[in-house]
Amino acid sequence: MSEIVQTNGDEVSQDGGTLNHVGPKAPEAVVQPRWKLIVVLTGVCLVAGVALAGGHMLTHDRILKARHEFKLLSVKKVLPTCDNDPGGDHVEVALPGGGTLTAFRCRHGGKVAAVAYSLDSKKNKHSPYGGVIEVLVGVTRKGRIVTRKDGRVGVLILQHSETPGLGARIEGKKFRGNFMDAHHLGRNLTAQDMSCDQAGHCAKWVVRKDDPKGFVDAISGATISSRATTEVVHRALAYFNDQKVRQALLSTRPTASGAGGDARSVREVGR
Repeated sequence: MSEIVQTNGDEVSQDGGTLNHVGPKAPEAVVQPRWKLIVVLTGVCLVAGVALAGGHMLTHDRILKARHEFKLLSVKKVLPTCDNDPGGDHVEVALPGGGTLTAFRCRHGGKVAAVAYSLDSKKNKHSPYGGVIEVLVGVTRKGRIVTRKDGRVGVLILQHSETPGLGARIEGKKFRGNFMDAHHLGRNLTAQDMSCDQAGHCAKWVVRKDDPKGFVDAISGATISSRATTEVVHRALAYFNDQKVRQALLSTRPTASGAGGDARSVREVGR
């Protein structure tokens, strides 16, 4: 019987034959204590959280300032030519049912000729497809959407999350053109919830797909976005038609730089 001898990891019989190879013993895995892993992960999370918070603090004011400047530029696009600076002549108005809006006033000869304010779709019955839609609307003292000689209508989309190429087309001139009639007169809102032109022809504040008597041509493939935007603009005119709100918006009381004063706004109660 052959005797087996192990040398350098090989089992060798006495007659010199190699039987098999036995490798060096593998090192045992080092198991870290669980508390060390928790400490490391906690530290990473703290560092990341501090970095994010710091970045937010550094950019928050700049973002707010940029948004405010963008809105002021947009305000001038939905108003007619003014004798004053609408950005410096603004008023905060309380709305029926709660909430407030900030309106920017355009004056002619000291008299308020038009106002601009924004509303969003959060109170809509018809929700947008992608998220909140915020619309800036210019309204004349007669209660019509502002229209300009260059064909622009006083409706601008400030914010939305609708689908690119579909619902996002609510930003386009073609869709916004729904809010002025064939005579380039801005749409209004009558007591019968209609929009009527100077000839007395009236149409409903709905998309034609929902009612043939509506005046809004919905964007193909984006009826939901079209419907939601239409409702926001409709609500903007409904607020203007409230007697107390209209009185507060059209008050001749001067505010801010529009009357040669400081940059303070005046709060009016529209309840």
